[in-house]
Formats: sequence, C-alpha cells, structure tokens
Amino acid sequence: MFSKKLRCGLKELQVTMQYSNVQEYDGDFNRNVQDSEIDNIISYNINDVNSTNQLLLLNQKNIDLRIGIHNEYGINAMSMDGVGIGNEILKTKYLQATNKKWSEVKELRSPCNIVDLNEIILPKISFETEILQNLLSEIKPLRINLNKKWNKQFYFHDSLISMGLGGLHNLSKPEIIIPNDDECLLDIDAASLYPSLLISYEFYPQHLGKEFLNIYKQIKDERIEAKHNGNKIKNETLKLALNSVTGNMQSEYSWLYDPKSVMKIRMNGQLFLLKLAEMLINTTNCKIINYNTDGIFILIKRNMLDKSKEIIKSFEEFSLLNMEIEEFEAMYQFAINDYIAVKKGYSETKNPDLIKKKGMFIDTPILGKGLRPLIIPKAICEYFVNKTPIETTLYNSDDIRDFCTYQKVDKKFHVMYENKEVSRINRFYMSKYGSQLIKYEMDYTGKKLRPTTLCSSSPVTLLNKFDNLSVKDKHINYLYYKNEIYKIVDALESQQLNLF
Repeated sequence: MFSKKLRCGLKELQVTMQYSNVQEYDGDFNRNVQDSEIDNIISYNINDVNSTNQLLLLNQKNIDLRIGIHNEYGINAMSMDGVGIGNEILKTKYLQATNKKWSEVKELRSPCNIVDLNEIILPKISFETEILQNLLSEIKPLRINLNKKWNKQFYFHDSLISMGLGGLHNLSKPEIIIPNDDECLLDIDAASLYPSLLISYEFYPQHLGKEFLNIYKQIKDERIEAKHNGNKIKNETLKLALNSVTGNMQSEYSWLYDPKSVMKIRMNGQLFLLKLAEMLINTTNCKIINYNTDGIFILIKRNMLDKSKEIIKSFEEFSLLNMEIEEFEAMYQFAINDYIAVKKGYSETKNPDLIKKKGMFIDTPILGKGLRPLIIPKAICEYFVNKTPIETTLYNSDDIRDFCTYQKVDKKFHVMYENKEVSRINRFYMSKYGSQLIKYEMDYTGKKLRPTTLCSSSPVTLLNKFDNLSVKDKHINYLYYKNEIYKIVDALESQQLNLF
C-alpha cells in the first residue's frame, strides 16, 4: 500500500479507515498469560483479523491491480508498493531487451556529487524579461552540491518564487480568486512532465545506455495504447513503471542511480515553466496565481483566451511538452498545497467531482495519512463553494466520525486519561465534559517526567470504540471546532479584503 517511508501500523490504519474498534493489547508481553486474560487476547486478535479484512476490502482495487500484474508480467507484486512494482517491470524489460543477467546490472551506477548547472541547462532556454535573464545568468555558473539543500528565491511579477532541487513553487499567502465575467481562471499542466523530459532530451540513466531509453519510450507508447483501449490494469501498471524512475535515479541503492540526469530533468522542467509564464505574461498580461512542480494557475482576460492557447501551442513546439488546460470557477488557496479549486460547470451541475481539494481541505479519510476532524474542511468547503453558513454544517452533522481525530505517541511515552494509563494510540473528539489526554516519560525510579497535554485547547473524550455514530448525548465542544474553522476562513477573507 505504501512506500517504506510512509508505512504505518494496523492501529493507525484502524483510525484512518474509521474502523469501529481501535484496540491495542493492554497486557504485559513480558510475563506469562494468566487464564483470566485469555478471553481478552482472543477478542484482541479477532479485532485485528476483522479490521485487516476490512482493510483488504477497501484496497480491492490495489489487490486486483497486483493480481493483474502477476498474470501479465509474472511479477509477484502483492507485497510491493507502487515504486517497487514500477522498478521491477523496468528491470524485467531491460534484462529481456539486453540479454543481460541481473548480476551484471544491479551494481551499475552513475554517481555524482557536484553538478555544474551550465552543463545541464539546455542551451535552447533563454528569456526576454530582465529579471529572468539575470536569474539565468546567475545560476548557470553555479556548482551545486547534491548532498546539500539548494534553492533560489526571486520576485517575478509580484510573485515570490522558489526554485530548487525539489521543484518550482511560489510562496503564497491565503487568497481567494474568483474570476469576473470577463476573466478566466486556468490550470495549465504539463502532461507526464518528468517522463516527457527524460524521453525528449535523453535524460536517462547514462550507465544503462540507449537500450534503457528505447525501453522507456516503448513503455510510454504501450501505456498510451492501453489507456486508449480501456485496459485499466495495463495502463495503471505502466504508469507506475514510468513514474518510478526519477525517484530511483536519486537513490544510491538503485540500479537507476544517476543524480546528474535527474537534476537535468528537474532544473530544465522548472525553467521551462518559467518560460511559459513569461510568454503568457508578455503576450496576454495574465496574472500567475501559483507555480507548482508541473504547471501554473493563471488569471486571464476572456478575450485573451484564444491568444493564450496560441502561446501554449507555440510553447509546446519549443519545449516538446504536452500541456493540458482546465478552466476553474474559483480557487480558495490557503497555501501552495492547501486549496479548494472549483472546476468550470460546478455552478450548473453541483457535481462534487468538479471540486478539487488539496492538503488541509481534503474532507475524506486517506489511509495512513493521519486524521484531522473532517468537519473542519467540510464546513469550510460548504461555506465557500455553496455559501452554506458554518454553523449549519457544524450543527447539522450527526456523524461523530466527522469530529474525531487521533494521537499516536512514541513507545518511550506513557499516556494517561482520567488518572488511568491508556494505549499510545487514541481516537477522540473535543468535548465539553471530557478530560485531558497527557503523555509523559518515566525514569528508572518510576517518576513521571515532562507531562504534556496532547490537546491543550479542549478537554477530550476517548472514542476508541464506537458505541453508535450519532452525536446525540456526546457533549461535543462545538466552540472548539467553530474556532478552528474560523481561523482558516478569517485568514482567507481578510486577505481577500486586502486585495481591494
């Protein structure tokens, strides 16, 4: 399900999939089991089995994909994450095409610690605007140590932009963007940015030769054909193969390791996006709302829409990238990766699929990604998108799961609730008549050290086991949730007022 860095335990997954019983074993693992504890152990194990079964059902799509991969490619992918699957497919195809053994390939690398930007920036990239000309002149002579963080910040048309080893983005403040009748809000993204740059400019792992490039091109063509023919399993599988490369090119433990080539992909991708922004600004006088890794959001006059499409087409021919354009009705942006974007057509259809939510505004649980009270993003989204009063959404929710969050503490800590020691993972909600949840360490004498309240803003009520899902008689601290909601709403609306 997850990469190694993101893997988590079953108890955390019980929380994020909103399972009915988040249960840790509270016995002592270091002593023999007593007869009186056997029923509790059996209950604990049954709960683990049942929650694992629910997890399986929630992941049926992922399981089916891995079964399909096994049938199609003979790869046992059941315990692999997406990057691992993609890597295995690439490896299999490369060995078949080159008639090499894995033992001949697995230790190959193209190590590099220092990169001269002048060597990796494409000669074709140039700018017309003085600020960007100066930027290019400044960074080209640089020698970048890939083992250290590097970024460059600069202003371009009222945006503070950061470029670096990770990608391009602007440092944004909370903002509401609703185009007037004579304006368009457009999202312009490069389709498969990194794979496209790798293929078009031959930024492949150099130690693997042109054979790797040919295989990579073949996989991309096969994926396009599978997508066109409706072969979902093959489409998703080959997508994993294409997208797994750049991450592995950064890992010294991977047979794909070539940090210089991946730096070529990342640096030129950022410069291409700046070139697109410059072309659009100079020709249409649009405003760039935000820059991200593979695209830009722009606000443009509607009478310039056709002209912008001409510019984008010209940019595609210059950059060899394919750009995708989507129009939006509104954008509520708290930060670069925290926003609600309403796609064109929502006002007429009220189709929830036309609302794009990122970061703090995601209002459905995501397995393994923690759990904030969902009522907060739900109320904010309803308020801005559908003009529903905050209090209406807040008080009309009759599902206690909307108000729940959780805390997990490290094994070195103990956790107390109502003067009793409880488990280290606890699901709870903010309540008027609850208690404090406190963690502390203990020294060798049994003395409690550095007690810390896990939620200082409100008492909480533990709800590791759902008795029922209704909010009735649960004494929710609505004021807490209301304050948290208005912190975000006020930040957005005050910034909107400042615009005028």
